Amino acid sequence: MGGFYSVQKGLLGNKRVPNAFYDKFKQGKSLFRAECENMRQILQSSYRHASDYAVSSQRAPDDRSISAKRCFLSAKAVHRDVQEIYQRYVKLTEDFKTQRSALVSYLTKNGKIVHVKPPGTP
Repeated sequence: MGGFYSVQKGLLGNKRVPNAFYDKFKQGKSLFRAECENMRQILQSSYRHASDYAVSSQRAPDDRSISAKRCFLSAKAVHRDVQEIYQRYVKLTEDFKTQRSALVSYLTKNGKIVHVKPPGTP
């Protein structure tokens, strides 16, 4: 996320950047951050699933707290969630690729990165 904030800071201080472009970038950044949070939650769910499975597998078959069927259904749900988040990530990445040439033109001058201070900073 640090890269997004650096780019946003560079865009904010650049008078050539149209407000609509800046707003679109901010919206994309917010969506990306939300998807990262979703991914974190899915990874935590995957970890819990793996831990439950490992603990259950160490018990006798008639004393298992998680059945094989329940474990399989849980794994399928985690897999589905990962696929959905991946598809949304790909879409977000494609949306940012459409902004690439504009970002490069706004943040560089003669092929070098322009360091612009945001308004109100000394």
